[in-house]
Amino acid sequence: MDTTSEDTPPNGSFRTRLAVLRPRDHATLLLTPILVGLGLLEGATSGGAPADLFSAGLLLALAAVGGYRSYMAWRKPSSDFQAGRPEGNPAS
Repeated sequence: MDTTSEDTPPNGSFRTRLAVLRPRDHATLLLTPILVGLGLLEGATSGGAPADLFSAGLLLALAAVGGYRSYMAWRKPSSDFQAGRPEGNPAS
């Protein structure tokens, strides 16, 4: 199975790959482990209270979404999710 240049991440150091990420992706990379830690801590100390378990699940769900977004941004750092949209009309 051949891999094309689209499938492989660009070569470069850690700093080079961080330099091409957008600021929102930098924030997501920083917040994901924090959300995981808070979610696990909240779940472990909840004592079975439904509200605490719900908030722990919510934190872990946000961390999962953020982790996936970070992974996709890291995998293709040069891709822009709004590249195909015209500048004047954000709804198109």
